[in-house]
Amino acid sequence: MQDYLISRFCQVFWQRCQKFFWPASMQSNAHIQLPYEKYNHNKKKPGRITIREVAAHASVNSSTVSRVLNPATRYLIGDEVALRVLASAKTLGYRQNTVASALRGGKSKVIGVLLPDIENPVFPPMVRGIEAQLAAEGFSVLIANAVGTPKDQERVLEQMFRVKWMA
Repeated sequence: MQDYLISRFCQVFWQRCQKFFWPASMQSNAHIQLPYEKYNHNKKKPGRITIREVAAHASVNSSTVSRVLNPATRYLIGDEVALRVLASAKTLGYRQNTVASALRGGKSKVIGVLLPDIENPVFPPMVRGIEAQLAAEGFSVLIANAVGTPKDQERVLEQMFRVKWMA
């Protein structure tokens, strides 16, 4: 009984505060946006398809979608389900967010190649060979030019490590 009285008191008090402090136009049941709600950073950006949406479209769990989309774990999922997930991903236009994957897994699958002089004609065939071999392994190559003093070269190399390139 005491809980009911406290609850009822709070309800009546809130109604009276609304009438006293807010004009009649704001007393509707419409939701009033609180200051902290304006900065909700968890909202999905429009146009970006997530694993959860692919999972809902394929009627499977999001972990199943993750396993299907990861070549190392695809064998764990049956062919019928894997085909359904891949078809859903293609239909929805899903693209893997490599930055998020790198943050979560700690690996970026990006190899940084630091060249002493990008204009030297010796390096382009070498870089093409490196890129072809790494592409077969699922890696990407980003090229950096380190012309200048050893301090500049060290700075470029440090930036490569900072963004988790496998330099």
